[in-house]
Amino acid sequence: MEKKAIFIACFSIMVLLSCCYTSLAIAADLEKMLLEVFDMVVKNWPSPGDCNRNVIHRQSRKHLQYLIFCSLKMGYAGSECTDDYMDEVLRNKNASRDCCRGIVKGGKQCHIAWMNLYYQFYQFKRFSFRVNKTEEIWNKCYSQIKHVTPFSG
Repeated sequence: MEKKAIFIACFSIMVLLSCCYTSLAIAADLEKMLLEVFDMVVKNWPSPGDCNRNVIHRQSRKHLQYLIFCSLKMGYAGSECTDDYMDEVLRNKNASRDCCRGIVKGGKQCHIAWMNLYYQFYQFKRFSFRVNKTEEIWNKCYSQIKHVTPFSG
């Protein structure tokens, strides 16, 4: 009876150990295989820059020319205004008066076109649910800068 209990205890310990620890040979092969698969995934996985380039390449030439024309009308102050707009969208900060003046000079359609493009970029795609904020920014800026009329051309 005592031998049977010892045998069952040893057998139970062996089963538990074999479930917890895989053989080293299998673990090494598995690790190597996983690393190879991971390397393949990383090589073929698009970077944020690739995603953004794809967004630009998906736009029609006519639409890109329109966006360039809009940016000229708005008189963008480089990335300052872009940062201001995105801070307003994402952090509820107010855009500067100069940036609001640019939005109003460019017109509502230009502003909406640029914001729709921003929401397609990798960094901002997860905030696309805030697209209604685009209209709010326009209304706020337009109410601040009423005397500036949009350029039509």
